[in-house]
Amino acid sequence: MVGTPQIFIQVTPEQFEQILDDRLDKALSKYFSEFASDLKESDLPEMATPKQVCEYLKLTRQTLAIWSKDSNEGPAKLVPLRFGRAVRYRRQDVLKAGKEYRRFKE
Repeated sequence: MVGTPQIFIQVTPEQFEQILDDRLDKALSKYFSEFASDLKESDLPEMATPKQVCEYLKLTRQTLAIWSKDSNEGPAKLVPLRFGRAVRYRRQDVLKAGKEYRRFKE
């Protein structure tokens, strides 16, 4: 680090905390406003395919498969309905899982 200029700015801990809070609030509000604008209830049919669920919740197929199975950690987050070979998910279940998912991301 020889030859690199260093600049020191004096701020109080309260000022520093406020600067960090402002930057974090701005970044999070931008991220969540983009995410929330993508999630419209009308975009999801009453009985959604795995592909539609993945696109809606921005999940991979692998994550959806994990969410659809009971485990030692608890019951499945999303219960798939099977009609022969077809797999569908109820819209209300997807919306509920999406709210839980976003709650932990925030």
